[in-house]
Amino acid sequence: MSVESMELATIGGSFENLDKTLDVCRTCGCFQPENMSFSGGASRLSENNPYRPMLERLNSLLKSTGIEPSPTDCDDIPLSPEEVREKIDNVESDLGKFRDEISAIEKEQDYCNVAIQLLEHFPKLDIPLSELIDCKFVSIRLGRLPVSGYKLLSAYADNPDVLFYTFSSDKDYYWGMYIVSNEYVQEVDRIFAGLSFEQFRIPESFSAPAEAITNLKD
Repeated sequence: MSVESMELATIGGSFENLDKTLDVCRTCGCFQPENMSFSGGASRLSENNPYRPMLERLNSLLKSTGIEPSPTDCDDIPLSPEEVREKIDNVESDLGKFRDEISAIEKEQDYCNVAIQLLEHFPKLDIPLSELIDCKFVSIRLGRLPVSGYKLLSAYADNPDVLFYTFSSDKDYYWGMYIVSNEYVQEVDRIFAGLSFEQFRIPESFSAPAEAITNLKD
C-alpha cells in the first residue's frame, strides 16, 4: 500500500457549526483530523468528550458478559449525555439482577446434583423419604459411614439401639440409615457421630429415591 502525501487544511467557523462540519469531513474520506482551532486559531478546542467515560463504562459492562460490541450508526438516535447515562444505569441494574438470578439457579443446580448422587445409593428404599421424618416415636437418620467407622460398629453389637441398615457401599463408604427410639436418640447420635457418620438432611417434599431422582433431574 503506497503512502500518499497530505496537506494541512484549516477550516474556520463558529462552534455552532462544528458538529455538522466534522460530519462532512468524516464522511467524505479526505481528511485526517489534527488539532482544531476556532476562527483562524483564536482559541484551541479543548472541550472534553462527555460520552467517553460512559463508553468506557459500557464497554466494561459488555466485557463482563462476554459480549463483543460492534460499531453501529447512531446518527438517527440523538441522545444527550444524561439520557445515555440513564440507559447505562438501567443496563447495569439489569445485569446485576441477571447475575443474582444466575447465582441462585447455580446454587439450586448444585444442590440437585449432590442430592441425586446421594439418592442413587438408596435404590431399594421404596417409601417416600418425607415419611421417614414424620415418624412419631422413632428418629431415622439417612446418610453414610466411612469404611473405618463401619468396621467399628461391631463394638456395639450388644447395644440393641445401635443398628445400621446398609443399602449400598463403595470402596470408601457404606450408605444406609439407622433407626432409634426418641428415648435414646441423643445417645445414639453421639455414637454415630464418633463413627464419622454423615447425615443427609431429607427435604419434607422428597418422595421415594427413584422418583425423587427423576424430579431432581427435571
